[in-house]
Amino acid sequence: LQEIANAIRDTQPLALIVDDAHMKVDLLLHLARLKLEIGANYEIVASSWTAEEDQIAQALQIGSSSIHRLELLTRNEIVQVIRDAGIWGPDRVGREIVEQAEGRPGLAVTLTQVCISSSPRDLFLGEAISRSVKTYFTPLLGQEVIVILAAFSIGGDAGMLKKIVSKELGVGLAELWQIVSRLAAGGILWDKGQDCLSVFPVALRQALVRDVFFAGS
Repeated sequence: LQEIANAIRDTQPLALIVDDAHMKVDLLLHLARLKLEIGANYEIVASSWTAEEDQIAQALQIGSSSIHRLELLTRNEIVQVIRDAGIWGPDRVGREIVEQAEGRPGLAVTLTQVCISSSPRDLFLGEAISRSVKTYFTPLLGQEVIVILAAFSIGGDAGMLKKIVSKELGVGLAELWQIVSRLAAGGILWDKGQDCLSVFPVALRQALVRDVFFAGS
């Protein structure tokens, strides 16, 4: 944190961008205090999931007029994201990225980079999106989140009842509700009605069931 303070004093930035701010609330509070302490004039631009916006707004002491919500992109816009990231073919790879990204540009870029740096095989088998989910959600919600996602994945498109997942995994409904609320904010857990939740995209669902319930010999 001292290095950040020194860099701010040296460079006098107009704005500081904090990505995934819902995982860095302490940093936001520090930057807000530092701004007052050293008399700086920078703006703090923080990105977060929709469900966490109240927490971020409170940390930054901002009102609703300062909150900008990003909508999902269209299929054509996602295709352009893929092209700009460096993939122009084959068409099957592009279609798979579009299907798995489901309008989310950040995920489209992540999947595209996997194809460039390793192999499209990781994309089609769900390895890429599974790694991305584990990277982002495990530090935030703990290791059990992957098992919970895998349990909901078993229900397929129709989803799985929350009370069944709660009973079979031995997780209290209140605790489960807190976890799934944050997963839903990440866009990978959808409410199918009648207390059922389903995991999307399908490639992620398949990878989770395979890795959690069918790993090893």
